[in-house]
Amino acid sequence: RGALRSAPGANGPVYTFLTLEGDLVLGGGFTTVGGKPRGRLARMTVQGQVTEWHADANLDVRALARQGEHVWVGGDFTRLADLSANRLGRVSVTQGQAIPTLGTDDRVSALIPTPP
Repeated sequence: RGALRSAPGANGPVYTFLTLEGDLVLGGGFTTVGGKPRGRLARMTVQGQVTEWHADANLDVRALARQGEHVWVGGDFTRLADLSANRLGRVSVTQGQAIPTLGTDDRVSALIPTPP
């Protein structure tokens, strides 16, 4: 129901994805992708190789959108890459480091990307 169940090597559902500089960023309910620990957020090449980019979330990721040099992340989580992030956060496109962001009180299920 609403999840991509065929993501290569993900041990749980993938609820959202976006393309990022030729790679694929996955968000969902998984904790590993391709045998590597990835807390519900992962980046992989089109060949299926998991990259070093990641910013673990403590609960499900349900929405992704790119805005310039950041990826906005929405879902059920309260922590994103060791920062407090109440259901909404952002990470850098290049390294996946979390950037402090104000959150929200309820699940974020959709995000709308902005044009460059």
